[in-house]
Amino acid sequence: MKKPKITLIGYGRLGSYLAAELIRKKAGLKYIVSHNVKDSGLFRKKLTKPVLTDSDVIIICVQDKNISETASQIAKLKVPLKGKIIFHTSGLKSSSALEKLDGAYTGSFHPAQAFPSGTKNKKLFEGIYIALEGSSKFITFAKNLVKMMNAKSFIIRCDQKIIYHLLCVFASNYVLAYFALLNKLATEASLPGNWFEIIHPLLEKTLKDAGGYSCKSLTGPITRFDTDTLKEHLNAIKEDKLISGLYKVLGNAASEISFQNGDITKHQLQKLKRILE
Repeated sequence: MKKPKITLIGYGRLGSYLAAELIRKKAGLKYIVSHNVKDSGLFRKKLTKPVLTDSDVIIICVQDKNISETASQIAKLKVPLKGKIIFHTSGLKSSSALEKLDGAYTGSFHPAQAFPSGTKNKKLFEGIYIALEGSSKFITFAKNLVKMMNAKSFIIRCDQKIIYHLLCVFASNYVLAYFALLNKLATEASLPGNWFEIIHPLLEKTLKDAGGYSCKSLTGPITRFDTDTLKEHLNAIKEDKLISGLYKVLGNAASEISFQNGDITKHQLQKLKRILE
């Protein structure tokens, strides 16, 4: 069977890990498009008509707020999309974000994993779950890709993606924010440096293989200053005062960490705090 020619648009944290995995698995990655690179080898600074024409599969790996714009750029190139598979990697957005790409088999492909900056861990895809949603042709392709990556997949309805993304944020981003609060309390209590070991027996019933934390690995909509996603989250849980209250509390903590890490500016921190009031 002929190997499809894959183009990856976006080369941030997830994009760089995904590109490395596609290359490692010899999955057919031919182009990586990012405005932060120079035209060389696999890399292209912008998506062009020849690149799009030469691609069987296009993976849109950009921030959620840029997905629609990227889809518009693809449409404006006026390349026949019939038979091409085009999907994005957002946990929040569904395949409907690509509805303007007439003729293409569209979908969404979201790894339930955190991808920190720095050294690329070759095993971050191994054994993880990837949420799939979209056309049947896309699902067939995606399942094979997931299998090639030694990962697992599950199907999610498009109308459930916001809640699913909330789950991922609470399970990763806000757990790290929670541990930052624990660290602050431990410091105020003058506990020794091994404070995590001291409270570990209290946590092991709910945390499997807990091994400490690092605020530097915090990712998610707050570190990206993705205010649209925050507003959609809050709107989805506005009736649940407990969950929305906890979301705001931990969101504020995550905002402070993001500011300390240099991911957001003071002005952005203040705007996030107003949203999370």
